Amino acid sequence: MRSDVARVSAAAVALLMAAIIPCQLFGEQIDACFNPRSGSLRLRTDSAPECRGSELPISWNSREITPPVIERTLTCVDPFDLTLGLTVWDDDEVAFFAIQKQGTDPALNYVYSVEPGVQLVEYEITIGVGPNEESYLVLSSDMEGNVSKDLFSVPPDFCLPP
Repeated sequence: MRSDVARVSAAAVALLMAAIIPCQLFGEQIDACFNPRSGSLRLRTDSAPECRGSELPISWNSREITPPVIERTLTCVDPFDLTLGLTVWDDDEVAFFAIQKQGTDPALNYVYSVEPGVQLVEYEITIGVGPNEESYLVLSSDMEGNVSKDLFSVPPDFCLPP
């Protein structure tokens, strides 16, 4: 089970990094090392081409930039819960999407793979409204490895009446 978590974490980190790597790297193979214990990611370079024993090698290619579209809605269920509605669409195929609650240790991740050939995914999950502002990151990838992201925050009074 731990290796499955490490693979899912590595995939989520690779998606995040692919979404934020500078434009000059488009079209190139990007190689990195991921440490599943610390969550750190470092690019492999000519001076440090190998991963350490505690790291997993990961690679991706960001040659095409046609990422899936993520649309989100937040609907209050009661003062302490809301429904996060997601619509993920891609002109080819959605590979998977992930929801990560930020600032938790260990990270709270929900990763969903999508059946081959599916272009549109609709999903709902109930999330709690905490005493502090909560941040969430939604990532999605298509079958070509193109990534989209949506980072949003929910204030503690989001579902309280005005």
